[in-house]
Amino acid sequence: MEASTFEPLLTIEGAAQITGLSSATLYAWVEAVPPRIPHVRLGRAIRFDPVELRAWVDENRRGVAS
Repeated sequence: MEASTFEPLLTIEGAAQITGLSSATLYAWVEAVPPRIPHVRLGRAIRFDPVELRAWVDENRRGVAS
């Protein structure tokens, strides 16, 4: 059995650093119906999976491909 790697979930502040978006924008996108950004709710806490978030950023990238 292979060992899996685990990255801790990110807070709003951590997700803001990865995406370059403000905390206010992230809160708004989480609350949108349907949500505009992938996230996890743990009770009232909002967290982001860093792997999923990076994939989301790549999927939404626009412009010239390198």
